[in-house]
Amino acid sequence: MIGPYAESTWLNIYPAGLNKLLKWIDNRYNHIPIYVFENGMSEPGENAKSIEDALHDPMRTQYY
Repeated sequence: MIGPYAESTWLNIYPAGLNKLLKWIDNRYNHIPIYVFENGMSEPGENAKSIEDALHDPMRTQYY
């Protein structure tokens, strides 16, 4: 396992992976523009939380 599980059991949370991938693309394709339209993570059990509890999300704060 490379990071904690997200809401989806097949998905691990690994922010450094996106950074490494973007650097690889940048070097491989000679610094072409790269656009990331969406990036984030789903916190396990988030859908079952109240709005107040969901807004307190230290896991997401550490992700960014």
